Amino acid sequence: MDAERFVRFVEERGLVIHLMRQALARMRESDLHRGELQTLPLVVRLARTLLRLAVLTDQMAQSNAVRLTGLNQEEVAQAIGVTRNAVISGLGQLRAVGLVETARRVIVIRDVEALRRWAAAD
Repeated sequence: MDAERFVRFVEERGLVIHLMRQALARMRESDLHRGELQTLPLVVRLARTLLRLAVLTDQMAQSNAVRLTGLNQEEVAQAIGVTRNAVISGLGQLRAVGLVETARRVIVIRDVEALRRWAAAD
């Protein structure tokens, strides 16, 4: 769809304000994420990232455990601005206290509420 046609579609349906709100929300989220990358400890950033991903799965309402699949440790590292080895270390810390389990391309959050408490620490 070309730009002119898209703009006409949006205007005809009164969607301008909705798109503006969405864009502003994304900008706020992006700013918050950049701030976290610069200031928070690794394990806190990792916990927050895992929780953000968990929300996207729609599993949060069903139980206190969430299964994240299809992500490798390099992708998680890129999301939080660290090396793969740092992610391995952070996941090791979370695994040691029983918050997560890991397997190839799978991270299971065993206790969402406890992970929220870790994510709140800053």
